[in-house]
Amino acid sequence: SSNSVSHGSLYKGSSKDGALIDLNPNDIESIDILKDASAAAIYGSDASGGVALITTKRGKSGKAKITYTGSVAMQTTRDLPKLLNATDFMNIQSQVLGELGKDPRYTAEEIAGAGKGTDWLKEVIRTGMVNEHNVSVTAGGEWAKNLFSLSYYEHKGVVKENDMNRITGRLNSDIKISKHFKVGIQSSYSQIKYHDVPMGDSKADKAAVIYSAIHMNPTVPVRDEDGNFGYNPYRDIYPNPASLLTITDETTTKNLSASAYLEYSPIKELTFRLTAGTDIRETQGDQYVPTTTYMGRVAPNGQASKQNAQSDRSLINIVGTYNKLIAEKHNINLM
Repeated sequence: SSNSVSHGSLYKGSSKDGALIDLNPNDIESIDILKDASAAAIYGSDASGGVALITTKRGKSGKAKITYTGSVAMQTTRDLPKLLNATDFMNIQSQVLGELGKDPRYTAEEIAGAGKGTDWLKEVIRTGMVNEHNVSVTAGGEWAKNLFSLSYYEHKGVVKENDMNRITGRLNSDIKISKHFKVGIQSSYSQIKYHDVPMGDSKADKAAVIYSAIHMNPTVPVRDEDGNFGYNPYRDIYPNPASLLTITDETTTKNLSASAYLEYSPIKELTFRLTAGTDIRETQGDQYVPTTTYMGRVAPNGQASKQNAQSDRSLINIVGTYNKLIAEKHNINLM
């Protein structure tokens, strides 16, 4: 257990979570910025540099309305480096060794029967796909307004075995108790799952998928005659790129956020709002490097780790706002 768990932490170079990863963009109504004194007055000195206020959509008056949006997108790679096939690689190796006065590494018969060999980039790259589906339900009347939304997002990356999916749900309610009082809640839940693969630009035994694919000997087969992952006999420290796809690097993050408010307006221009909220996050990371990989083999029985992190934050604030329009030209806004 630790204070934080980041996905893709097994190898250098993997991406990390963004601050708004739990939020469904379709739920956003508006984004406002509080600067300087107004931010510090509400959220303390830590907010002196400014605060971004994200307002999510609320229920509206009228009959119940169901809205669905969805999209499917494909992703492909382009401008990939053109790598040598097995025959060209063997010819150039023999030529270079000959120029250095050394014996050739491959015979003429081996070169003639080599063919194209292994296209290592093809072995680790695929067509990526992004799926997104959103459903929202709004309903309301004079005294109560409600919104419920549900979203599913899935992203399969262009590197095989690299994907993530996110499920989010939201419930916002506003209830007018009387002429002067109003209450409401807003709650959201998200679950995000990552399946990462080794990324980054580390070299040798720590080389990741793409780097390994670019530097791997094309004469080496993906698997040998015994079904084991092939390796470069001249530089066995470099991992087989396909073997790196068998690594488990999974992270699941669950987040529950809920808040409630009580609003009192003694007069039209003056409003007091009491808000209390909590945010609970739980993250679990599972990593396993099997013996089918170079690093797992030298361990020597593979490497495994499990991380767990939990956190919760609470917030209570009271804000008073006075807003008055004078002569339809001048606006006074005090907080």
